[in-house]
Amino acid sequence: MRLNIPSIASHFLRSRISKVCVSIAGNTATEMLEKASSAVRETPFLEFRLDYLEKPQLALPKFKQFFSDNTAATGIATCRRAVNGGKFTGTLASEMEVLGMCAAAGFHMVDIELQSAEALKKGELQRLRDTGIGILISYHDFTGTHDLTGHSSALRPSAPTSSRWFPPPRHSTTT
Repeated sequence: MRLNIPSIASHFLRSRISKVCVSIAGNTATEMLEKASSAVRETPFLEFRLDYLEKPQLALPKFKQFFSDNTAATGIATCRRAVNGGKFTGTLASEMEVLGMCAAAGFHMVDIELQSAEALKKGELQRLRDTGIGILISYHDFTGTHDLTGHSSALRPSAPTSSRWFPPPRHSTTT
């Protein structure tokens, strides 16, 4: 069992994260990577919304090439299920399968929505962590900010090295 002690890898990952993260979405991997190639010139911190792709696992080799060509880029993979506000129509198991493949594709972090993290069977989150990828657990509710203390205690077995709760912006725009 791995102890939850900050490692050199987690310090390295923190040093790569800029203050602004650009979310990249598109109907195809090619469209997403065109947007990412443009955005990475201004900010190297990118979130790829894999849930917008029909078969995200088939696009992972293209993302691997992107990260190989853009070594300064730090990538977060998100594959949010439709039941939690995303576009991915697969099961929780298939979401975890896609996210588990993201470490080998060059992603540095994965974003799992709180509802999925809470529904995982014991050990599943640790299996994902064992791939070496960073895990971000997020909660989205654009109607208001709620008391999340009950949720944070539910995730205590995950024992993150640090956690923060941020309310969502009241209005968001995309360009």
